[in-house]
Formats: sequence, C-alpha cells, structure tokens
Amino acid sequence: MKVRNYLLILLSTIIYSCATKKDGPTPTPFKTDPVINDTTKVLPTLTDFGINPKTFGDADFIITAPKSNSTGAFIYTSSNLLVAQTDGNKIIVKGSGTTVITASQAASGNFAAASITASFNVAPKQTITGKFNAPVFLSGITYHIVAPVSNNPSKFVFSSGNPLVAKVSNDTLKVVGIGQVFIIARQEATTGYSTVADTLVLTSAVTPITKPITDADNNIYTAVTVGNQIWLGQNLVTTKYRDGSAITYSADDGITGWGALTAGAQTIYNNDPANKTYGRLYNWYATTNKIGLAPAGWHISEDEEWIALFTHFGGRDNTGPALRQSANNATDFNALLGGVYTRDLTTGKFTFNGLNKTSKFWIAGEFNSTLGLGTLLVENSLVGIESAPKQNAYSVRCLQDYVVTFK
Repeated sequence: MKVRNYLLILLSTIIYSCATKKDGPTPTPFKTDPVINDTTKVLPTLTDFGINPKTFGDADFIITAPKSNSTGAFIYTSSNLLVAQTDGNKIIVKGSGTTVITASQAASGNFAAASITASFNVAPKQTITGKFNAPVFLSGITYHIVAPVSNNPSKFVFSSGNPLVAKVSNDTLKVVGIGQVFIIARQEATTGYSTVADTLVLTSAVTPITKPITDADNNIYTAVTVGNQIWLGQNLVTTKYRDGSAITYSADDGITGWGALTAGAQTIYNNDPANKTYGRLYNWYATTNKIGLAPAGWHISEDEEWIALFTHFGGRDNTGPALRQSANNATDFNALLGGVYTRDLTTGKFTFNGLNKTSKFWIAGEFNSTLGLGTLLVENSLVGIESAPKQNAYSVRCLQDYVVTFK
C-alpha cells in the first residue's frame, strides 16, 4: 500500500511538471531606453554674414563664413541661380540681378542646426570700353560707321537725331544737308549687360561761295538754298568733265549707236543748241565717271538727298510745284521740264520726248548692273525715285559738297 501511494505521488509530480514547463528560455522583462529631448540643444549665435556686391564678369570668389559659437559645418545655397550659383564655399557669378545666399550650419554638440541669409547684388556690366570714333568716309556723301569697342556681344544699333542733316541705315551714314546732329550708337541690355549708348556730334557745313560757280566750259550757275541743302540753281549744261576732258557727244540714235554706249555721253534736246536753257542730257555713265561731272566743290545728287528734299516740303506731291519754274517755284530751284532721251520700244531707237512736260534727274548710284536711279518730275508733281536703263539720257542737278566734322 505504501508503495502504491508513493508511485501515485511520483506520477502526479511528473504530470504537473510537464504541464507547467514552457518551450525556450524564460523571457526577461521589457526595458525602455530613456528619450533624449532635442529641445535641450541651443541655437548657435550667427553674425557678421554679408557679401560685397559684384559686377557681372567678375571672377568667382570664396564666401567668408558667418561668425558662430558652433563648430558645425556650413552649406551655402543661392535663391536665384541665374544670378549666382554656389560650389562649396565658392560663389560663381552667372548674371546681373539680386539673389539671397543662405548659410546653413549643421547641428554640432549642444548646438542645433541654424541658418543665416545675406543679399547679394550683381550689377550689369558696362559694355562700352572704347571710344566711338568718327565714321570712315567712303565716297560722295557716304560714311561707314565703326561701332565702339564693347565686351557685350550684342549688336549696336545706330540712329540719327535729324534725318534732314544725316540719315543712317544699318552701319551706313549719309550726310544730306547742313547742320548739326547727334549720331547715336546704342546697345540694348542682355543677360549681365546694361543698356548703353554713346554719341558723336556731326557738324555739316559748306564752304562760303565767294566767286562765280562755273563748270569746265565756263558756264555760270547760281546757288539756291532749299531747307538744309544748297543746290545749283540750274540743270548741268557742261560738255566737259571737271578736268576739261570732253564728254562724248553722239547723234546716233540707234541701238548700235547711243544704245551701245557704256561710257559717259551727253546730248541736247533734239540736238538743238537753242535748248541749252534746259541743260544737257547725260547717260548714267557720265554721272559716275571718276574724273567728275559736277563742278569742283559740288557733287551729283544722291537718293537720300532727294528724299530729304521731299521731307522738307512735306511729301513728294508738294515738292514738284515748289521746284518747278512753271509752277510756284517757291525755292528758285528752276526745275525746267527738259524732257528725256529714251529708247522707243517699238523701233528700238532713242528719241527725245517730254519737253516742257516731264523731266528726270539722274541720281548717283545704281539699282543693279543695267539700271541706274533717277527722279521723275512731271507737270503736276514729283513722283519719286525709280530705276531706269543706264543708256537713257536725263538731266543732272548738283549739290554743294559738305564739310563734315565729328566730335
């Protein structure tokens, strides 16, 4: 009986032990780490952060770090990358304008992260670095404008303050009257460059007329002032160039005669000396002869001078009556309607036509290799400038040479 009771007690102990045993090690109790509160860090004191202004084109430079009681590293950024960019502690100037440079300091030790800003101004570069020199004389009334030296690659635009004295087209200047005018060279602003301008003062004058105006044939002319210009008061009538050499005269009206000429030639209306009052008629080649058709101190009228004349009278329709002797001749220009000598399209021969009805004046210069330029004056108005075959024979008017100075 005792043995039986002992076995029952042992078995109960084993069963109880198995029922209460767990797999694996016994877990330890959960333990939490203490929380570090960042608010216990203090902000550093950042001072003395400023950046001196620069001019576009200045070299890259090193930023002077702000003063700080923290040892944290600084990182720099720019708010406007078109003005300046940062590379480490270096600033690279990219254009003109204003940007904000931020110096951000990393947290270190007991100091939290912090930042400070500074405004950085970059001025536009002044572009003109050289003098605006006097234009270069080409011929007649024409000059080539030489742009000032500039470190801005953009193009200069030139203009005239008074087109009745001088006219400008691109880099070509033409003096068309007497007076004083500003010639302006302007360069517009571009990235990093400011708008700049420089000026020259052009003064155009004429030599006082102290003796009779004569040509190589000793024909005498008067002078007439029209606006800012001084013109001969009569159509040219000379049979000789300025040096006294003869201008070819041809009465051959055929295609192989007058029509074949490629050198200067002159004729008179209907080949009648009585028409000398109207002046002689010249082909285009005579007006461009290097020896010179105009009297000494005078030149063949140019297109810009005629345009200035139109402008003076308020338009082409008003110009004709003011110039014609048969109209009001308000200027003593005495523009006689001397006719023309042109090819008849039916016969191919050259014929005189238009006396007292029309007149054309050659203009110095050409339209192309076969066509020259002329003005057409008819009974009612001055129609304007047109191209015409160089073999045609027209009247010629001259203007007094200009004495031009620049400063």
